[in-house]
Amino acid sequence: MAFIRAACILVVALIAALFAVENMHEVAIGVFPVASTVSLPVYLIVLAPLAAGLIAGWAFARISGGGMRSRRLHRKPRQAAHRKETGTVRRTGENTVLPATP
Repeated sequence: MAFIRAACILVVALIAALFAVENMHEVAIGVFPVASTVSLPVYLIVLAPLAAGLIAGWAFARISGGGMRSRRLHRKPRQAAHRKETGTVRRTGENTVLPATP
């Protein structure tokens, strides 16, 4: 899985680099209320908002999944204790009722 992820990142980086090399010419950008214009390379105009969107999407996903991550972290010690408890019962062959975990 790590290999596939690394290969995908490499392909995207290669495409972005080729796009940047092919689009080095500058374009003047002006915003209506502002009278001045700014000259920027085309690749910057395209790749900068793309990078900003990727970072914003990652941040929103990270923030929204925070509760689930913390619940998963708190659940691991309880799961380990449960596995240990059930393993003890299976080995000894006792047919007892275990107390419920909170």
